[in-house]
Amino acid sequence: MSTTLEKEIQTFEKNKEKLLGEAKGRFVLIKDEDVVDDFGSYGDALSEGYKRFGNVEFLVKEVKEDEGVNFFTRSLNL
Repeated sequence: MSTTLEKEIQTFEKNKEKLLGEAKGRFVLIKDEDVVDDFGSYGDALSEGYKRFGNVEFLVKEVKEDEGVNFFTRSLNL
């Protein structure tokens, strides 16, 4: 059983070097194993994804070298 967006994430990683050369700083729309297109904003990519595919899973991801680390915490003082 695959996890949500596993195929799309693998497609991004497989194409990352090419995307860094062609679309760095832009947002790519990925469905299954297809890099559909790149866009100037997250909203534009998301809108196109819904327009083309409807309410199904697809990936919109910014093309950048460093993914960084997101750290979330919550106060345990209740």
